[in-house]
Amino acid sequence: DGLFRRLHLRSVPRQAPPYPTLTEVTGRQSEWEVADVAATVLGFRFPTEAAGLEAPGWHLHAITADRATGGHVLAADIASGTALFDGADEVHVELPPGVGLDTVDASVRADIARAESPRSA
Repeated sequence: DGLFRRLHLRSVPRQAPPYPTLTEVTGRQSEWEVADVAATVLGFRFPTEAAGLEAPGWHLHAITADRATGGHVLAADIASGTALFDGADEVHVELPPGVGLDTVDASVRADIARAESPRSA
């Protein structure tokens, strides 16, 4: 929770089957910035081994205190705030029928890496 000088956010359009790739989806994303706002940022960090299930690295979402806007955080400039960390070292994930980690190939991992690569802010 904090006061942010700037939050650079994104959101993607709603998806429907047959689902497009992550690269296709992020190619149609909306991006915007909000400035001088109180917001809550919540997220988690997935290890490299999670590629294919989730994008490795930090995954952060923000919502403003007035609940007027929020989205996936691409960049943030925090003026002040409080950070809380959970030391959990396990996650329980349930995959839909027919989906397994063994079905994820290198092209999907590369697709995720490209879509989630850090951007200059």
